[in-house]
Amino acid sequence: LFPYTTLFRSDFYCPELKLGIELDGQGHYTIEGSLRDGSRDNRLSARGITVLRIENRAIFENQPAVIELLKETVRRLKASGQSV
Repeated sequence: LFPYTTLFRSDFYCPELKLGIELDGQGHYTIEGSLRDGSRDNRLSARGITVLRIENRAIFENQPAVIELLKETVRRLKASGQSV
């Protein structure tokens, strides 16, 4: 897992699974932020990259659920054969 990949702006990227992880703060919940995120997510999806968005608040308030979400996403991507 690498922070801030050079392929695109992402908080974390796992090249083995083609998984981008975005930690979303307040700026992502404006109309402009939502449009920007949607456009970027579509471009990444077209390249076979799965984007997982996690609210910053969830990281501080419900870490076990975030960890489970990450584990389940990794399991799903491996089972689908998406890993490189």
